[in-house]
Amino acid sequence: DESKYIVTLIPGTEVLLVIKCSEYIKNLSDPGHQFERFVKGGSFGDILDEPRIEHMQVMDIDGYRVLFSAESDAVDESGFPVEIKTSNPRYWGTKVMFQMLSNGSVSLYTGTKKPRHMLSDVNVLPFQRVTEMALGFDEVGTLEKNIVSGMEILLAAVESGQISEKNPFEINFDRAGNMELCAYDREPNVILPPKKVIQELLEL
Repeated sequence: DESKYIVTLIPGTEVLLVIKCSEYIKNLSDPGHQFERFVKGGSFGDILDEPRIEHMQVMDIDGYRVLFSAESDAVDESGFPVEIKTSNPRYWGTKVMFQMLSNGSVSLYTGTKKPRHMLSDVNVLPFQRVTEMALGFDEVGTLEKNIVSGMEILLAAVESGQISEKNPFEINFDRAGNMELCAYDREPNVILPPKKVIQELLEL
């Protein structure tokens, strides 16, 4: 996974922005995208790309209000976000659980594949079941400690002036899983529009 996580301060505010940056080539013939189209009522051979669905929600994490904005694969008949996967559950770890948590998905549509990528079954797992599967890999207390520790590192970097609107940083993790902040060598405008534009948007 070549994704990078960049953190910066939104100009004119005390709001920290953490954004995932990745160069992603969308191959619509990939089995995963074919399965998505099938679950959403299309056919495997459809070539039209689907509209992007972005879900936003505010959560309280250790006393801080955090706004999540993340893409979901689809919405169900009640209008709730859902996630769609064809990957093997044994490799999910906690990744799928946190992905569903961030994009507000209430259920997971997962396909079971036979050899040669033949689809044999489709299952719907509620978020609670995905959580139960994920927590077999990590203790809840450990996950909570890691999240709170990461937030404390970011807030301390802001208070010290290390992170500012002009100095974004890349979030990395060492082999032990400890979070590190590394200087981001690209212009801040790659992440956000110019300060004047942001101020107009936020009416600052």
